[in-house]
Amino acid sequence: MGEFERIVGLFSKLLDIGARFGVFLMMLLVVADIIIRKPLWPIPGLYDFVSLLGAAAIALAIPYSAVQKGHVQVELFVSKLGPKTQAAIDFFTGLMSLIFFIMVSWQTFVFGSEVKRSGEVSMSAHLEFYPYIYLISLMCFFLCLVIFVEIGKSIKNILR
Repeated sequence: MGEFERIVGLFSKLLDIGARFGVFLMMLLVVADIIIRKPLWPIPGLYDFVSLLGAAAIALAIPYSAVQKGHVQVELFVSKLGPKTQAAIDFFTGLMSLIFFIMVSWQTFVFGSEVKRSGEVSMSAHLEFYPYIYLISLMCFFLCLVIFVEIGKSIKNILR
């Protein structure tokens, strides 16, 4: 599990760098629009660009946030239990999370396929939505890999 865990962690970090670049690009577009709006004209479709970049940035940040344990966890009760019991609870919640996000990834992919088939685009920039929906599906799948690694750690702690 060590090599797989390292690869998942590294790939999650690279995705997070992509998320940071997306946020930087959003900032750059908004600042450029503010600067050129008065003397020239506003950037056409900026709202669409920023919205879709925001969705992409959030999706790309999800796996790394999970690696860093940046998601909300309630440990008030669990922290008072023994290490093996904590590991068993981590295993169970990890397994439920894995099942949930496999379904989310799958259904998001199905939704993306429906949007692609319908040809739905954004209102002002006429950007297709489906690549961003597929990106969200893919990032949920990568989140499943992170959760799988965490389940492996829980099993290791239970067997210790």
